Amino acid sequence: MVQPAYVEAEITNDGELCGSIAVAHRGRCSFDEKVARVATAGAVALVVVNTDDELFTPGGEDMDAWTIPVVGVTSSDGVRLASAATATLIVAPAVVPPDA
Repeated sequence: MVQPAYVEAEITNDGELCGSIAVAHRGRCSFDEKVARVATAGAVALVVVNTDDELFTPGGEDMDAWTIPVVGVTSSDGVRLASAATATLIVAPAVVPPDA
């Protein structure tokens, strides 16, 4: 989890984020600011946890400048992510033939 959790100020745990997928809460600053701070800290992606159990798509005025992928998740999914924060996640790309 990013510190501060809303990424409204300078990140204090950037050493932990380098090469990782960052998880932050929605609110207190724009998505553009969150993405810029997290990317500068070295994260490879950002998951933004919503304030309620609705799915949403993060967006901003300067999305073309985003250098990492960003997704939004529900509040309950955010709780699950936080409880698994020390787990290792292995993501393997799937190659799907064009005719599938």
